[in-house]
Amino acid sequence: MTNVIIIRNYANYGGGILCWNNSGLSLVNTILWNDSPQEICFSEQAASNSITIAYSDVQGGEAGVVTNNNGTVNWLEGNIDADPLFADPDNGDFHLQEGSPCILDKRR
Repeated sequence: MTNVIIIRNYANYGGGILCWNNSGLSLVNTILWNDSPQEICFSEQAASNSITIAYSDVQGGEAGVVTNNNGTVNWLEGNIDADPLFADPDNGDFHLQEGSPCILDKRR
C-alpha cells in the first residue's frame, strides 16, 4: 500500500489494518491516524503475519502496531509519529497543510 490515508476507522481489532494470515504487507508513504482500538493489529488466531513500514506516519509509532506475539514488524527509515496536520478533517478535507511533517522538504 503506497500513498494511502487510513483515518478514524473503528473495529473490534485493528481499527486501521487487521493482519490475518498475512505474509508481507508493505506500507510506504502512508498515514494511519485516529484509528481505534489500534492502528495495526495482528490476529492471534491466524498464521504468523509480517508488515514492513517505511516513510509513513503511524500514530503511536511502532507501539501503534499490536503484534499479539504473532509476527514481525519491519520498521524501516523515515517513519514518524506526528500529527499529520490535515487541512479540515471534520469536513472531509484530508489535504496536508503547509508545514505538515508528512511533506518531504526536497531542499534538504
